[in-house]
Amino acid sequence: MRPRSSPDGSLERRPELIGVDLYQLGLLVVFAASLLGSPGPATVSLAASGAAIGRQRSLPFLGGIITGWFINLVAVVLGLAVLFTRFPEVEQAFKVASLVYIVYLAWKIATSGAIGDGEGHHFRYVSGVLLNLLNPKAYIAATAIVTQFTVFGRDHASQVATVVATSLLVALVTQFGWIVAGDLLSHLFRDLRLARVLNGGMALLMVLTVLLATFA
Repeated sequence: MRPRSSPDGSLERRPELIGVDLYQLGLLVVFAASLLGSPGPATVSLAASGAAIGRQRSLPFLGGIITGWFINLVAVVLGLAVLFTRFPEVEQAFKVASLVYIVYLAWKIATSGAIGDGEGHHFRYVSGVLLNLLNPKAYIAATAIVTQFTVFGRDHASQVATVVATSLLVALVTQFGWIVAGDLLSHLFRDLRLARVLNGGMALLMVLTVLLATFA
């Protein structure tokens, strides 16, 4: 966590919990929640999963997304941005792969019909892992969180551990909230015509967010 200096140049002492600056930790939680809880491919998919198959059956899909988010964070810590800078063709290949997969998943959601028409086979653990592995928005969020709340120094490893652990917990809470929201609105998906409109809207939102994250 970044230390804060007082006006006279000395380091300002603030409340800590097991060596963690509680002020910075609070900022991290708010910042991470704003990024991870906003609409995107993962959150929209979780809402669709909650609406289609309910909270309990959506948990493996959520577990996959959280696993993918952990890999996102580790990749950023290990220098994914440096790899993309040195090898632009790798970045372009990643963008194409991510767009293809998310468009495919969006199409599966858009054509899933009303509740009861399918078993939600596309909402599996592996699907969740792949979704965040190929989700540009997830890498943008991971980069923002890691760079804003860690600095190189003798305690860099502990900073990274705190940021990763906190981000995983925030992701679990905020993204489970999208499952709950989808589950609570599941009655709207029982009518075939309305389900097609809602599923199509969520699919479109998924594609738009990944296009903005990739090319904006």
